[in-house]
Amino acid sequence: MIEEQINLLKKNGSIFSKQDIYILKRLCTKTNKEKIKDLKKIVENFINKRNFGVKRIDIGISIKKFKTIIQVPKTNLTRIYDIASITKLFTLKLTYDLYSEGIINLNEKITDSLPQINLQNCTIEDILKMNNSIETKGKLSETKTKEEFENRLLTANYIVTNKSKYTDIGFIILGKIIEYKINKLNNLKMEYKEIVNTYVSDQLNLKSTMFVPTKNNNFEIIGNGNHLNLPHDPKTRIYGGFTGAAGLFSSAEDFISL
Repeated sequence: MIEEQINLLKKNGSIFSKQDIYILKRLCTKTNKEKIKDLKKIVENFINKRNFGVKRIDIGISIKKFKTIIQVPKTNLTRIYDIASITKLFTLKLTYDLYSEGIINLNEKITDSLPQINLQNCTIEDILKMNNSIETKGKLSETKTKEEFENRLLTANYIVTNKSKYTDIGFIILGKIIEYKINKLNNLKMEYKEIVNTYVSDQLNLKSTMFVPTKNNNFEIIGNGNHLNLPHDPKTRIYGGFTGAAGLFSSAEDFISL
């Protein structure tokens, strides 16, 4: 697979140098720590050539005009990073796990699980594809407490625009559907952060991927705007540090293992 990608890069005029491609080939037989060291070299070379002016290389994702730049950590593996909207990928995994087990139907309406949120004909598939638009009466980020947040979420409205619109609201609601489904199935009262820990982090042996890390975890938190152990995203902070849209922290080691 890597050989195919390297040949494709050569054919299409890669931004990587011959040395970079050589390092990429070596990654196939490297341990996780060695992989990160080699990847760091590639990214540093790329940044220097492009004169990005990046002084510190931390892991993160910057999405602008559909371009994604992945910055590899120049650090040890005890640092964990606010991975923001990458949290949605974990919500997506849980959704498809439940779908494969017949617990979730992608065509079912949101109101089937959460009748208190009147999203009319909006389905789980609509949320996954970000079809149309979901809006609340007032911004969730302007609420002051978790209770106020939840009350405002109840005002969510599904607006048919026949266009896709990126939104956190849909994945926040999807996280609540996952809570509802798993708790009903197992007669539990688990919060979403516990569900992700149990059904994703633990099963995939992700040792440093979590919501709301504590001092006992012995991790240095990076990229959350100095909000202690809470994420940079204001909506998720208000809710307590965890939603289906944002809030997870993770390490470079866990990402490499994925």
